[in-house]
Amino acid sequence: LTHAAVWAACCAYITHAIPVELRSSAQGILQGLHHGLGRGCGAVFGGLLVYQYGSVVTFRIYGVTCFFVL
Repeated sequence: LTHAAVWAACCAYITHAIPVELRSSAQGILQGLHHGLGRGCGAVFGGLLVYQYGSVVTFRIYGVTCFFVL
């Protein structure tokens, strides 16, 4: 539910803020940032945490981070 609401808000913002002729490019940039940069950084930083601290500590770090973010 949360991801869907944020994604819908991003798409609605693009619809209202970007001129019609540039909306496709803006949607492409949004997709690229989310699926490319976001997932890539998550995999790299998550892998570094597991390598440095182990999977148990990494899981705890993720849990504490999620608690404070939500």
